[in-house]
Amino acid sequence: MIEAKSQAHYAAQWLARYGRSYLVPLKDDSHTAILWNQSAKMFLSLSSRQGALAFDIPTLTLFWLDPRGSMGTGFSLDGKTDKEVEGLLRAMLGEVGLNPAALKTELPYEMKGHEIGSGGAYEIKGNEKGLRTLADLYHQASGILEGVKKREMGASQVRCWPHHFDIATLMSLDREKDPEKAKSIGVGFSPGDQTYQEPYYYITPWPYPDTSDLLADPELFDWHTEGFIAAVIPQSMWPEDNLENFLKSGLIEAISVCQVLLK
Repeated sequence: MIEAKSQAHYAAQWLARYGRSYLVPLKDDSHTAILWNQSAKMFLSLSSRQGALAFDIPTLTLFWLDPRGSMGTGFSLDGKTDKEVEGLLRAMLGEVGLNPAALKTELPYEMKGHEIGSGGAYEIKGNEKGLRTLADLYHQASGILEGVKKREMGASQVRCWPHHFDIATLMSLDREKDPEKAKSIGVGFSPGDQTYQEPYYYITPWPYPDTSDLLADPELFDWHTEGFIAAVIPQSMWPEDNLENFLKSGLIEAISVCQVLLK
């Protein structure tokens, strides 16, 4: 699934570019974040007055959604380079009444090295299973994290952050304080990164507690302490049966532990 994840990660940047180009900038950069639509099983950008951009992972397709949510024109990225995608997207944006020249293609962060970044084409062939699996993982994670949002006071909207391609909600425990100093718990899912090649869930207390205070539940989660501190539930811990209940139990227990650590 590693190659499928890389292709989808690069493709998702077009939704972030849309937000950066056509939406009102927000201090936390959340105008560039993307959302998972549970009914359509695809990513959406935030919406402008004209509409939103959607991304279907299994088909590597970008779609246009009007303000009512009706799906309009679209095109597959399969076999196309980012330069070709840019041209097609500018044309599509012009068709829906946006200024194509306003599309900003530069990203404020570096993407992990991949041939797409140096002019290579997107390719579905050979990645079909990985792309379907990736979509299923985000769909599952979105549903679980929406449950966390409903259950926990102060939890933010569930968003996917395009830089790291993780999807998460942030539980603010000190809503009146500066976000950089306020106590919080980040609860999210990553399809894998430089820390873990495999997909994993994370529960991150902030400020980071002393590592000597960390107690793990080896049946539900473990602690990661190099570079960042978080309770983690990597795919290697996931059972074959009752996976969703297992993940929910692990998240609930880890959140409870983090709340105690931050008191």
